[in-house]
Amino acid sequence: MKVFQLKSKETPGQEWLFRVIIGLFGRDNIYRFQARQTTSLGAVMVATVAKAWCLGFDAEAIDENNYRVGRPPRDKDGLPNHLALQKERYASIVGISCSLSNSAPRCLDIIRQYKAMPEQLRPKAIIAGGWHARDNAQEFLDAGADVVVHGEAEPILPDLLEVLKEKISLENIPGISYWSENQIKRNGPEEILVEQDMMDSLPHPDFNLLRYVKIEMYPVGRTRGCDGKCRFCRVKCEPRSISPERFLEQLVVLVSKDVRKFFVVDDRSEQDLNGFIYWLEKWKLKS
Repeated sequence: MKVFQLKSKETPGQEWLFRVIIGLFGRDNIYRFQARQTTSLGAVMVATVAKAWCLGFDAEAIDENNYRVGRPPRDKDGLPNHLALQKERYASIVGISCSLSNSAPRCLDIIRQYKAMPEQLRPKAIIAGGWHARDNAQEFLDAGADVVVHGEAEPILPDLLEVLKEKISLENIPGISYWSENQIKRNGPEEILVEQDMMDSLPHPDFNLLRYVKIEMYPVGRTRGCDGKCRFCRVKCEPRSISPERFLEQLVVLVSKDVRKFFVVDDRSEQDLNGFIYWLEKWKLKS
């Protein structure tokens, strides 16, 4: 079992910035309107883990689908201006979250933009992840990504960021594809997952890491994965759940910050039916 621990206090000025970017969805998608009210919980969790557990790193997240607060920098086409973002706050490592296939063209373009930046603004490394990226690693590596994560990044993120920072071999990082001697290498296993006994050690999502975003409906999730095996759905990994007590704590923390609207992102909440009933009943009592 991997033990997650809070990192020790870093000396100011010594941390690298890890920026996680949620690429703009294509116009025709089922999340078109909701995306302006909420954000991607998975990407926020990756940024949260980087901030909480990755020694030597700060983190932030940019959601291009909900990019509308505080006069965010835009390019001539009205899209987020990543060169301006780099000038504002230099990100040493950039992570691209591409789960929806219709966001892939934009995600690939973002990678190319960062690779084409002047040397003093170009990130040291680019990581890609998400459902589409994990299934189509080569197109992201060809576009300029240095690493593609196959699965959930949290278990490997502290080691991955440290290896990229120190510029040492990626051969011991599991579940990734990467460039090595001008060739694409793939490290097993087929998919990286947060194991059940790690679920409660995950930090609560830190939505304060989002920049230029206004969240009206907060995404929360207790269960990851699904054993349904539906042909139309990509989510087919082993179901795992945060304890109902831990999930209830997450809701209470958000309510204490005046959050009133939630979107439960679980594919199937009833996979742990007893736990689902427990937190619903306790939530009703607290409400």
